[in-house]
Amino acid sequence: MEKPLIDPVSPKTSEEALDFVRKMQKRFPKTPRTKKELDAVQKYLAKFTDAELKSVGRRVLSDLMQRPPRTIDPDDYPPAPIKKETKPKASAGTRAAARPRSARRRTKRP
Repeated sequence: MEKPLIDPVSPKTSEEALDFVRKMQKRFPKTPRTKKELDAVQKYLAKFTDAELKSVGRRVLSDLMQRPPRTIDPDDYPPAPIKKETKPKASAGTRAAARPRSARRRTKRP
């Protein structure tokens, strides 16, 4: 039995999908913020059929999902900076508390 073809557009290769994404990034380097910019992006994407856009999206997603898992070893991190030895700072509770002005001793007047 023959396998049915889902859509008539041939599946995109990784290189074709990457080329499509790079062209989009070059043509629209920033996220569209205004109505005019958004219309320009939609007009550009209207040049492509839905099947073409789906095949590019499918390829991009499959490339991302098939990426080998990233393993990070402790040796991959930059070396930690060497800390100088410093005296520990005194906490607020270790200092002698200053007397409030109202608690000062008053001298007797003659």
